[in-house]
Amino acid sequence: MSSFKNPENENIETITREDFYWCLLFGFLYFIKKKIWFHAIVSFLLALSTYGLSLLIYPFFVKSILQKEYIKRGWEIVEK
Repeated sequence: MSSFKNPENENIETITREDFYWCLLFGFLYFIKKKIWFHAIVSFLLALSTYGLSLLIYPFFVKSILQKEYIKRGWEIVEK
């Protein structure tokens, strides 16, 4: 479990196992909700080209995707 803090408004986001299930359930819509546009588009295109098979594989990478995105946005890692 990883936590990240937004330095602008002190909002804390925690990456948990539930993110795997939300991504599995909603696919590219999950990335739209999180405003990760690149992965939303890639996930959508892969889902179309693989007849939905990629929707079963993409959730295994959601934790690293979220971690990289938060760091790229300038969020700080919170140690608990």
